[in-house]
Amino acid sequence: MNDENQIIFELAKNSFELSEQADFEEIKVEIESKLIWFLINDLEKLWQILYQIDVNETKVKALFHQNEPKLIAPGITNLIINRLRQKAKTRIEYRSK
Repeated sequence: MNDENQIIFELAKNSFELSEQADFEEIKVEIESKLIWFLINDLEKLWQILYQIDVNETKVKALFHQNEPKLIAPGITNLIINRLRQKAKTRIEYRSK
């Protein structure tokens, strides 16, 4: 796993209690699975996690028009990964200075 993906994994690991994964695609699948659970069982906790990660609330709310957790979760997963990718790039940039 490259540096960027490793940082993304480390950032997501705490929020989603991820198991140790070697493959980035497996990490995305695990996040999506946990998001489906949160959408069904604990929406309040999901909003806390999204706030902690600093995912754009307007973009998340736009996904909720689908009303089906299995349809909402992939979009939220992409928003989370994109936000974590931004954070990872910043960390890498400042690490090398």
